Amino acid sequence: MQVDTAALLDFLPRINAATGIDAGVALAAAACLTRSGDTRTRLAEAEPLISGGAFGARQAHLFLGLGLLRRRTESQPEQAGDKHQSLHGSPRTTCVASTIRARGQARMRMRKRVQEGVTVCIRGRSSKGAGLLASLLALLTAFAAGCASAPPVAQANAPEPPRMLVFTRTGGYRHESIADAVRTLRALGAAEGLAVEHTEDPRFFNADTLARYRVVVFANTTGPLLDSSQRVAFEHWLREGGGFLGLHSAADTAYDWPFYGQLVGAWFASHPPGLQRARVRFEHAGTDATLGPWWITDELYNFRRNPRRDVTVIATLTARTDGGGMGDDHPIAWCHDRLGGRAWYTGLGHDAALYRDPVFHALLRSGLRYVLGGDARCDEVSSAPATMAR
Repeated sequence: MQVDTAALLDFLPRINAATGIDAGVALAAAACLTRSGDTRTRLAEAEPLISGGAFGARQAHLFLGLGLLRRRTESQPEQAGDKHQSLHGSPRTTCVASTIRARGQARMRMRKRVQEGVTVCIRGRSSKGAGLLASLLALLTAFAAGCASAPPVAQANAPEPPRMLVFTRTGGYRHESIADAVRTLRALGAAEGLAVEHTEDPRFFNADTLARYRVVVFANTTGPLLDSSQRVAFEHWLREGGGFLGLHSAADTAYDWPFYGQLVGAWFASHPPGLQRARVRFEHAGTDATLGPWWITDELYNFRRNPRRDVTVIATLTARTDGGGMGDDHPIAWCHDRLGGRAWYTGLGHDAALYRDPVFHALLRSGLRYVLGGDARCDEVSSAPATMAR
């Protein structure tokens, strides 16, 4: 018997929105339930799937237990006289509603993500199974978020937050900084009120799934990534107003896809060995005066062409210690909206240390706000003191 994938897809993003747990990794773990073998075997199969993830085997086991309990509850035969009563007395539906309250520093970090709490509604036929599910959900949210759970509060009509999908699939070189990029994007997205999901599964690129997201990020992707039908779905989503944000080796991706070449702005050509040092000069005079001089150490890309004629350049590289390969005009961040939706890209983001730089955070935040449609211009980077504690 198969896991109810639709229910899992509905459940996991809610947990992700409230706690920051990687819904894609959790879903991959839950997918083990579709295989044959006993529960212990399936739990063992889950552990390789979560290696390198943001949470450990115990959390994955909780997700697996949730999926297994759901399967058993659904498969129980209907008993004579069963009125299908839920925990709250509503027929044919088991609704488990929980809110999460963070304490201390966690409260500040998670304020926006836990405002609405976690609401999970699944169909069930067993009050015993529903009770077990409620206990498991409470354990999961408390363990994963490190927060205390409040008594259940019905929030079935709570509005869904806008979603951002972070895609990190690689078909070539794989950057060690991918985990740093995902953590940074989670934090920035949460601050903007977004539910952030992370995946390396190209099957997310279909019309129905993409319609759930406001923004898709290609974070240090490499290789061809998507098949022809997935590319068509992504093109349609972008042309209908989706927002794209690309980091670093997003320019080392899908060289055989002309639309993507236009979207990212310029493809990667080369880079010198190791890391290079340069000053980043912001094109907007006010931004450069406030944030500059900004010196960075990173793997600095040379591009196959200068994209300036087709994009709005946000920042360029100057005073490269290695001399560079693009002459005096070397764009390193830019944006455009010429394909229907908004697109933003930076060639920075190879080195993990850069994801701890507050100026880089400010640059990424401005990109996110631009592709969300909140900022009319992409070349004015916020320099608020709270943002720029350097």
